[in-house]
Amino acid sequence: MKTVNFRTNIRSKEEASRLKPYLENINGIIDWNLDAEKAGNILTVRLEGVDTNVVAQSIFKAGFRNEEIIPAWKKVLKKTFTRDCCSR
Repeated sequence: MKTVNFRTNIRSKEEASRLKPYLENINGIIDWNLDAEKAGNILTVRLEGVDTNVVAQSIFKAGFRNEEIIPAWKKVLKKTFTRDCCSR
């Protein structure tokens, strides 16, 4: 199971109700929650076997902007392991 956070422009639970049919049609989403109290209106999605791009596209189709929040340590790992360090 994987937990993904998205920064969105969803401002209230009423607006989040427009998102509900889009996310419930995706097989593999276990549950989701909007925290409209925090800055950035964080949408947390727990999923299994679903690509995060599919979730992001569904949020966009519902009429909302979104950006996946990637932890800093994952950014560092990506740079470390994609660097071509061994070709000499």
